[in-house]
Amino acid sequence: MASSKAKSASGSDVSVEVRISVQQSTKEIVLTVNSSTEELIAQISAALAGGVLSLTDHRGRTVIVPGDRIAAVELGAQTDRRVGFAT
Repeated sequence: MASSKAKSASGSDVSVEVRISVQQSTKEIVLTVNSSTEELIAQISAALAGGVLSLTDHRGRTVIVPGDRIAAVELGAQTDRRVGFAT
């Protein structure tokens, strides 16, 4: 699961935007998870090899997608999570 908080090299929280396209569906699943890109790639690869992809976003929402139904996955840039009213 991607529910564990990932830390960047500087020790701050990081987040990654994930877009999942599902076969025979016009909608994309879009969520922001607190995991590193490397952890996500490992989870996606395992799901595509015959499992399920289970991700929990930064708000606690869990999305489960069967690996054989995944059409494409796009990972955004890994960013430090901002706190407060930073612009």
